[in-house]
Amino acid sequence: MTNTSWYGWQKVEERFNLSKYFDYCALSFRLGLVKPDSKFFQAVRKKFKVKNNECLIVSDSLKNDILPAKKLGWQTLLLGKNCLNVINTLIKK
Repeated sequence: MTNTSWYGWQKVEERFNLSKYFDYCALSFRLGLVKPDSKFFQAVRKKFKVKNNECLIVSDSLKNDILPAKKLGWQTLLLGKNCLNVINTLIKK
C-alpha cells in the first residue's frame, strides 16, 4: 500500500522488482485514492475479501497508515525510523 504516481512506481519496480514478491500492490494511482483516505484501506480490504479486524498494516507512518487503519479496526504495527538497526542487532544475537 503506497501513495505513488505511475512514474514513481516504475522507478521502484526497475530497482527492486517488488511485484515479484507480492501478489498485489495497492497503489494510489491505480486505485484513484490516496492514504489516509479510509476508502483506500477499504478498497484493499475488499480486494482480499476479509473483515477489518483481520487486516494488519505494518508502517512507519502514524498519520497516513496507522491512525486511519486503527479507526477502521485494523491491527497495526508502528515501526520506528531506526527499526532496521534494531532488527539487525537482534538477528546478530
